Amino acid sequence: MGPMAAPAVSATLTEQPFDVAFHPSRPLVAAGVISGSVDVFSFTPSACGPVQSRAAHDECCRAVRFHLGGDLLVSGGTDKKLVLHDVERGKSVATLKDAHDAAINRIEVVSDTVLASGTWAQGLNRRTNGHSYWWS
Repeated sequence: MGPMAAPAVSATLTEQPFDVAFHPSRPLVAAGVISGSVDVFSFTPSACGPVQSRAAHDECCRAVRFHLGGDLLVSGGTDKKLVLHDVERGKSVATLKDAHDAAINRIEVVSDTVLASGTWAQGLNRRTNGHSYWWS
């Protein structure tokens, strides 16, 4: 018989989470929440607790991703905004309003300078060094 699996730990949120992302090198997990908040939790093998929560979106936050280095977190929501968060300071540092014509449902950090976000309305937006390229 193999070794026993460690018991799972869980984070308690006050609202339904839509997306989660794990920090690339630290024991942190971020959740995009139906209320529009972005909640960050720290975890160990035996516990998980809140670190920060911020109202990031006017509506539901549907997507969260850590930047490759983990210093930044990007969120997107039904308000069509992309929000860039400073993880250490726990605050938003930039907001791109109307990043799409529809609710943002997916974010991928491709490289240090490229971010892709998508919607259910068959749109993909690739942002690179301040320039936008659209496919649909």
